[in-house]
Amino acid sequence: MASELLKKIVSERYPVGKKLPSIRQLAKIYHVSNNTVVKALQYLETQDIINNFRTNSYVVIKDSSQIQKNVITKEIINFLENMKNLGFEKEEILLLVSEYTKQCSH
Repeated sequence: MASELLKKIVSERYPVGKKLPSIRQLAKIYHVSNNTVVKALQYLETQDIINNFRTNSYVVIKDSSQIQKNVITKEIINFLENMKNLGFEKEEILLLVSEYTKQCSH
């Protein structure tokens, strides 16, 4: 649920300053309980992506480009940690990434 909302925020369906649909509306859209929606919204709030105002409305507060940069950084860190845990050295990782990007550009 949180990842689906995040995708819509990153794609600017919900741009900075825009109020998100209500908890009930989101529950209906995603076919989940209100509690599931609240947990997803609370998670996004802890990530400083949205803010909850006293009226129980949530507003996007982080720019999509900032979110994309944060997501990419986390993914790269996870990838590098996994490769290191598998026993790959820095040079091997760089070589594999370089080879892969060459293949993708054809």
